[in-house]
Amino acid sequence: VSGDSGDFAASTALNSGVLIDEATLISGTTLSAANLLDTSISLSANAAGESSTATFAFTTYNTLPADGKIVITFPSDAGFDLSGISATAGTGIDGSLSKSVSGS
Repeated sequence: VSGDSGDFAASTALNSGVLIDEATLISGTTLSAANLLDTSISLSANAAGESSTATFAFTTYNTLPADGKIVITFPSDAGFDLSGISATAGTGIDGSLSKSVSGS
């Protein structure tokens, strides 16, 4: 999960629990999204104008939540016709997929 971590606190204490030192307001940090691992794409056909299946593969560093999204962005200047796009779940997807196309 990316975003502000919130503030932290730290303390030292004796084994009996008696407080020695403490800092109750340690400024948080900004957490960034992790990189996808082992990413690849393969096309079933590479000729211009030919119908093709694009297969994307990747490994997530973190678990994708049940209501999470996978967003695939095609290069806008390559002229891909996405009007017949469909989504099929691969390995490790336990749920349903939906697809949408935005932009032109």
